[in-house]
Amino acid sequence: MSESLAGLRRTMMCGEVGLPQVGSEVVLMGWVQRRRDHGGLIFIDLRDRTGLVQIVFDPAQIDEFNSLNGTDYLPVPESALPSEGKITIPKGEVGVTYNLHVSSFESDGA
Repeated sequence: MSESLAGLRRTMMCGEVGLPQVGSEVVLMGWVQRRRDHGGLIFIDLRDRTGLVQIVFDPAQIDEFNSLNGTDYLPVPESALPSEGKITIPKGEVGVTYNLHVSSFESDGA
């Protein structure tokens, strides 16, 4: 995968995300490994060659993206997904899981 895709430029690899990045805005690029829709939030496991990060979407973000671009895009396993957002830690999971709360993303055209 390129270091830039759909107008976003990768700032770090998934496996580099750790405590020092909590609160930082980053751009991650990778492939969708798994998607879980829990109604109010969509969770995606994003992976690259260095590791895995859980990214969190508000479903309205995907709806807005689709209306702006005239598409019916929904991230599916193995699709490329450049995403931008803030790194957070889920409650009670310090050092285990890091979340990227997505502020913007782009479709790989799939």
